[in-house]
Amino acid sequence: MSYISSHFKLNQLLILFVAVAIWLWIGFDGRLHWDEPSYLYTATYVSWQQILYEGFEPSGITGFNVSRLAHLAIIKCIAAITGPGPILIGTVIILYLAFLLGFATIGYF
Repeated sequence: MSYISSHFKLNQLLILFVAVAIWLWIGFDGRLHWDEPSYLYTATYVSWQQILYEGFEPSGITGFNVSRLAHLAIIKCIAAITGPGPILIGTVIILYLAFLLGFATIGYF
């Protein structure tokens, strides 16, 4: 492997490490983004029938939940296993961190 090729690979790893470190520093400040409580509440306490057929929109934005059904399905499955509370939030954080790192790994390598 040439010097340029190995140097480029090292730079990619350094950029990935810095990006993940910044994301972790910003992301784990203990505050939730405005839509995250909506996902957690909806997935935990609202039935699929209400979400899909009755137009349940806790954000007040038409189509907000409809465009995020996969997120709700993932969180709903986790909530069914863990129940509401800190374990649900921790499991969602770990799973989405794994998604982020997996997609970053696939994208960079």
